[in-house]
Amino acid sequence: MAPSRRSQRAATKRTYKDIESEPEDGHSKDYVGEAPIKKKPRVKKVNQDTGNATQAAPKRRRLRGLLQKVAETPLDILFEAHFSKLDPLDFLRLSRTTKDLRALLLQRSSTFVWKRARQNVEGLPPLPEDLSEPKFAHLAFDKHCDICLRSTPHVQWEARTKYCRKCLTDSRLYTYATPEPFASFVPFCDFSSSSGRRIRYYYVPAITVLREESKSLSDEMRDAWVSRKRDAYATLQIHARLCDDWSDSRVEDRSNELDKLRCQRLEQVIDRLTILGWGDELQNQNLINALRYHKLVRQSRLLTERAWSTMSDTLISMVKRRRVDRLTCAVEMRMNKFDVVYSAATRDIPLFPIFPKAVDAALLRPFSTMLFATPLDQDVTESLTAAWAQLPEVADKWRKTQDSSLKALMLKEGLEPDLNLATSFFKCNFCDRLCQYPYVLAHRCSLSYPWETFDPDNWKNYALTHLSRRGDAAIWSASQYMVDGEALRRVQHIIQACGLNPETATHEDTDSLDCRVVCTHCNTSVGTLVMRWQIAACHTDHPTVNPQAWELLDDGELECVKILEKSDKETGYNCNNFSEIYICNHCKNLRRRGHELEKHLLEAHNIHRISSDDCDWLVNRTSFSIKGKGVFLKTCVEK
Repeated sequence: MAPSRRSQRAATKRTYKDIESEPEDGHSKDYVGEAPIKKKPRVKKVNQDTGNATQAAPKRRRLRGLLQKVAETPLDILFEAHFSKLDPLDFLRLSRTTKDLRALLLQRSSTFVWKRARQNVEGLPPLPEDLSEPKFAHLAFDKHCDICLRSTPHVQWEARTKYCRKCLTDSRLYTYATPEPFASFVPFCDFSSSSGRRIRYYYVPAITVLREESKSLSDEMRDAWVSRKRDAYATLQIHARLCDDWSDSRVEDRSNELDKLRCQRLEQVIDRLTILGWGDELQNQNLINALRYHKLVRQSRLLTERAWSTMSDTLISMVKRRRVDRLTCAVEMRMNKFDVVYSAATRDIPLFPIFPKAVDAALLRPFSTMLFATPLDQDVTESLTAAWAQLPEVADKWRKTQDSSLKALMLKEGLEPDLNLATSFFKCNFCDRLCQYPYVLAHRCSLSYPWETFDPDNWKNYALTHLSRRGDAAIWSASQYMVDGEALRRVQHIIQACGLNPETATHEDTDSLDCRVVCTHCNTSVGTLVMRWQIAACHTDHPTVNPQAWELLDDGELECVKILEKSDKETGYNCNNFSEIYICNHCKNLRRRGHELEKHLLEAHNIHRISSDDCDWLVNRTSFSIKGKGVFLKTCVEK
């Protein structure tokens, strides 16, 4: 019959001091927990100024005062009032504080305290017969290796050991050699190697005991002995699996608890950022995820005022950067979409009149209102598509504005402001390219767009710069051009060589001439350079301007030159050349790249194979290829 609670309390009515001299029972022999660490005695400090040794001022130690009260407390009150709510890990830590507490907790009469503490732990398997309460508590709750005292999550429940991976492989207590004939009932543990292969380690002390016992067994006794060992090992394995399952569930519960604390901390951070005015940005799930995994936020402790004061600046800077990144991405996506839709809308327009480029159209109403006055979280695709009907009218207003700017340049140089004259050429200040009107309105100069940094409060300039880089063309401006006097005189001499008056000749007059001019300075062993008059206007290989430098090609030699030009065009066409500018000879539609021209000819004209009659180079544009710049007459004569 179990003793009554009253008699048990009466038996324990002695104080902590009464058991100080009582030796520890065998109850603690198998407990491998560390003893309290002895502290070094205080040493005298030497005053360097006076050279005298002064005794260090003793610090007040509150622990001794607390333990003094514990020592004066009756054991029944101590166990009932103070120790009844503790768990085994608490008793392990208490047993390592002082020798007196260690003696109290490790004596056999204190077993009921450990048992009660063990019952406070939910799901903990029962105490096995081969372990004491402190030893079982050490295996279940302690975090340190029995050898090196490093923290380790591994417990070898079958062998009743707690070794880290390094000590288990380095020590001689485990071996991976199969212990025949005892392999079926020797405690073991499995570890994964660096290659992922599972390695089984057997407990050497158990092997040694089994070998010693088996030596004295006869053949008749061996079978019964093996049967007993297997039954005992089966019981051991069942309990070990229960302990492993409990340990895994405990780790999972702890992980869930820490995750809950991290989530609460994240919510606290979000609430504080919302109060500071960043609520709209926190609607972005990408930003929430970035905060969730930030090292200052992903901590398993609740947020305090002190912690927030140290981390707020860092997190606010992060939110600002994320806002800039989000807005930058939204702006670029909007401009990319506009460029795609605008290119599709202007794909099949005639070459003349010139339409503004995408970056120029973005500055014109109604497109500018849709692009820059509409919130970035709204889609403008449908609005842009509906506005394409106004594009011809918008393009006409844009051309009139640019024509006025070009006429102002001509007036500034004292010229007649007539853009219809064949002498209306303008030089680009960035690439020194000479462009004839109206081709100058479509000139693309890759060096003319600036670099803009993103400003969340004024992102229009960044959007235009991005669109310029995407289309390899800057915003068109007459300030980018000038009237070059030397080029003007060269054009006048060429028009005179063609038999026209440069003062009155218009574009229609010169385009109606199917003639070629010869550069007399380029008469080499290869032949005489022959070219169209528009190409000749851009021929700047010779610095001097001389009326005698140009001659009109005879009609008898014109056919030979056309044959060479056709051959030059066929060999010079390359669908993968992204720098050449081509036009369709059937509808005079502009195409920048060869693959776009091929697609246009197939869809619009059902032409599968491109010939020299289907396309032509667009003169006085941005192409820097040597193709289409003239042919040498000597080759024609020899042919």
